[in-house]
Amino acid sequence: MLGPGTVVEECFSIETEAKYRLPHIKWAGVATRVPYRVHLDSGSTIIVHRDEHFLIRDLALQALGPRQAADGTRCLQRIETRQRGDGTWEAVDHNTRKVRNVSAPTEE
Repeated sequence: MLGPGTVVEECFSIETEAKYRLPHIKWAGVATRVPYRVHLDSGSTIIVHRDEHFLIRDLALQALGPRQAADGTRCLQRIETRQRGDGTWEAVDHNTRKVRNVSAPTEE
């Protein structure tokens, strides 16, 4: 997990870098584009190679607290059901960025 950051460019071209690093391959068109270039709050800049909910998420929809458990596990689910601070429950779809009210989960 890399932490929070800001998307600084969408549909970012890696053509120049790819041609430099792998000159024997013909680089052109969509093969040279990645969905996002992101500047991390830590100071690094990265590229996100696929537009997937488990690779890039809206920070405003992230729950407060650590993003990774002490044992290294992370929540990579598209739809996350969680309790709000006021005790009500919500379901967050990290793909569509929609939030809806839901009933408290029942223990079975």
